This record gives sequence, C-alpha cells and structure tokens, in this order.
Amino acid sequence: MIYDTLSNEQVLVQGIIDLLVVDNDSAQIIDYKYSAHDSEYLRERYALQLDLYRQVVAKVLKINPAKIDCSIVNIRLGFQVDMY
Repeated sequence: MIYDTLSNEQVLVQGIIDLLVVDNDSAQIIDYKYSAHDSEYLRERYALQLDLYRQVVAKVLKINPAKIDCSIVNIRLGFQVDMY
C-alpha cells in the first residue's frame, strides 16, 4: 500500500504519465498542464499526483525514488515547475 485510506478495501488509482525519461538508474517524470495558475498553485495542487507517479515508477523500474525528478510544464504560460 502506498497511501493509507479510511477504507479496508484496496483502492485503485489510475493515471497516465505524460512523459517518462529513463537513463540507467535515474528517471524524469514530466506532467503537462494547460493552466492560468502560478507555480505555487500547481506545486500544491499536483504534489500528490506526481508523488504517486514517482512511487510507481520507482517500484516498477526498481529505481531509487531519490533519483526520480518530477516536473510540471505549464504549456499555457510557458514555465516549468520542478517538484523534486
């Protein structure tokens, strides 16, 4: 289990990583957003989503999570938010 829930049942979370770049023992996850919001809003709003992606990539590819960088690219306003 990755996160605790109030349920005793398993919870299925579905998502699609927009871009995953793997280089030997490290990786980069990039999530594209089309948003009018600033970087702080995006960082707060999507932190859980990117953390879940990071944990799944680490588990599936057997990569240390500390070696997985995550970023949001806001294609509307043209900036990148580095998460981890």
